[in-house]
Amino acid sequence: MVQFIDKSVSAVSMDQAEIDLFVGQYLKERGYDVALLALTDSSSVTDAAVAALPAGRLREILDENYERKQAATAADPAVKELQLPELERAGDGHFARDLWCDLEQVHATNALTTRIHPDGKAVLSGAADKQIKLTAIPDDPDDASVAVSGSEVVQTCSGPVLCIDINPMNTDLVLAGDMAGGAVVFSLSSRKVVFSPERHRKYVVRVAWSSCGKFFATASYDNEARLYAARPEAGEEADAEAPYRLVHTVQGTGQVTSVAFTPSTVAPEDAELAVTVRDDHRVHLVSLSTLEPRTINLNANGDSWVSFTAMDVSFSPHGAFVLVSTDKERLILLSRQSGVQLRNFYGASNDEYSNPRHCWHPSGQYIYATSQLHEVLVWEVHSAKVVGKMSDHTAPIKDIYYDKGRKMLASTGFDKTVKLWREIL
Repeated sequence: MVQFIDKSVSAVSMDQAEIDLFVGQYLKERGYDVALLALTDSSSVTDAAVAALPAGRLREILDENYERKQAATAADPAVKELQLPELERAGDGHFARDLWCDLEQVHATNALTTRIHPDGKAVLSGAADKQIKLTAIPDDPDDASVAVSGSEVVQTCSGPVLCIDINPMNTDLVLAGDMAGGAVVFSLSSRKVVFSPERHRKYVVRVAWSSCGKFFATASYDNEARLYAARPEAGEEADAEAPYRLVHTVQGTGQVTSVAFTPSTVAPEDAELAVTVRDDHRVHLVSLSTLEPRTINLNANGDSWVSFTAMDVSFSPHGAFVLVSTDKERLILLSRQSGVQLRNFYGASNDEYSNPRHCWHPSGQYIYATSQLHEVLVWEVHSAKVVGKMSDHTAPIKDIYYDKGRKMLASTGFDKTVKLWREIL
């Protein structure tokens, strides 16, 4: 039975049955009998449940939500400033959405993570077979099978490889995390391990380098996110045996789901690390210059209710916004400075069992995100509308990454492929 929710419903997430019920009432009140019949035939909505609701319930919720957002905008002058031009500029239509190359069977087991190397010549990928492979991007997509046959194993980790990242300032350094709780920094050219931090007690689900290349972070299901910094420069107190040192730990109340650093467009003194935690209504941020923590509330009304989990986090290319993927078919865009919600993006099919991933187009005008329906969706930030859908994967998609140099999106997943998408010329 659907339990009636009072006027505070707009402050939290509703489940699908409640949404269907309110839609059913709206259809009945508007006289859309054919649509209502189709809804009752394909859902749990009944005529009796619709009749039991106070009149105009859906309109009331929508009006309250609109008024709350308008009030938040009026109360925070920074929001209007941020809307120019980043939010008010429509997309130019140039974004990767055309499947250009299909690198099939790069791994013999499920592929879990991928990155395009900054030189634009190769793709790194990690899989359940514990291997990280380097595969050349062919000049001609018809030569994909040749490229796959020439893939090289560049590192074997202690467990299935869940995440990788490439140092943006020293592209020879690769950071990886695995299901055995291990993390490793290794040289792509020599294949040698440069640094192995203390092992986490559970999966390392995300790793990330800072834009300056001097920090990296690990996120684990042991409820910890750890921040490491490069050792002091020569002439200071340096330890050649430990090129990186642990400088801060975020202790979550649940599993840490994601970490991300501000982009290079943010001044060094303002650079931050973002951390998301399961069953936590906040994004945790840590200053890289002072290590001082702060939080952003993911609830628009500022309460501590937990109705979804933040599964992935990133900063916009210009650094002004924080984007969060949730396990409730919703992505949330917030102001990094004020924490005000600026946009909500709907359309991806995800639930509490999902592990969604997202990334930005370098222009900041589009975002990409995965769906449980084996799709990658594209939204225009300005309108919050879905403007593209890539449906060529045949199994769950586990990672996506956009390369600015090649203007190319890479995606990988349980179909053991790495797919490369490019702009339509």
